[in-house]
Amino acid sequence: MKNIFSLLILLSLVIFQTSCKKEVSGCTDPLADNYNGDASLEDNTCTYQLRFAGNYDGVFDCKGQFAALFSEAELSISELPVKNELNIIIQTAVGPLPVKGIITAFDTVTVDATLSDIEVDPEIFVPNSGSDPIKAKGTVKTKLSISADNKTITGILNLSMTNQESIVISGIPLPPGFIKLDDSCNFVATKE
Repeated sequence: MKNIFSLLILLSLVIFQTSCKKEVSGCTDPLADNYNGDASLEDNTCTYQLRFAGNYDGVFDCKGQFAALFSEAELSISELPVKNELNIIIQTAVGPLPVKGIITAFDTVTVDATLSDIEVDPEIFVPNSGSDPIKAKGTVKTKLSISADNKTITGILNLSMTNQESIVISGIPLPPGFIKLDDSCNFVATKE
């Protein structure tokens, strides 16, 4: 009788312990930077910055007005304090283009940036317009995707640039905003 009573107490304790198991909230996506294997309740805190972070060697395939300006580029991606944002610096022939990216999915970053006061050679806009740098305004719009192995970033960059300062050609000044260059460039970059 004593054994049956002990068995009932032990069985009651086991049932009590398993029925009171506390749910753990956290990130349940194994692809996330902050995956919690103990979490049983998704709390929408998953972050994906680390899979994008790094230095990349890239190639632009521009078909239009930027074909002569952009061919190769280095890309540097780093984390920002806001966990769905990335700092992206594209090193190009024009110079560094720093933009902010927003992580919209575990494998996608969206960029919609306007850059002012970029120093460029006016020859970019008009041949034989001098070599003294002028300021330009540019936009970069794209959706970049990273491969499953976190090594390759691809996307189509929509680029535009306009002069912020006058460009003088044969003594005739062209006012700011007079010349605008636009292009869509395929982009592929591989992590170093």
